[in-house]
Amino acid sequence: MNDSPAPPVISAPSPVPAPPGREGVARGALVIIATLAVIAALSMGRDIFIPIALALVFATVLRPVVRRLERWHIPSTAAAALVVLVTLALLAGVGMAVVRPVQGMAAQVPKSLSVA
Repeated sequence: MNDSPAPPVISAPSPVPAPPGREGVARGALVIIATLAVIAALSMGRDIFIPIALALVFATVLRPVVRRLERWHIPSTAAAALVVLVTLALLAGVGMAVVRPVQGMAAQVPKSLSVA
């Protein structure tokens, strides 16, 4: 049998409390620093994050249409491809319909500016 005494338990030192009234200031400073860091990270990564965000929005908006096509026994890959192609065709059609009026307005801008 081992009759040696148990080693002493060493506890971690307790943190020094902040002076009264400083907790809110420290927390506010930490929130501001974290917010600035997130803004900087998003700003530097916008070439990556914007396409990802757009993909998530399009996936969320178009998923119900794909599900409906799947209920009609269209395979999910074909349904997704069909939805993407129809969406691109609609966007191209809207773009082509808007080009002429926008060109006409753009041609009138110099005349409007000279009158003003």
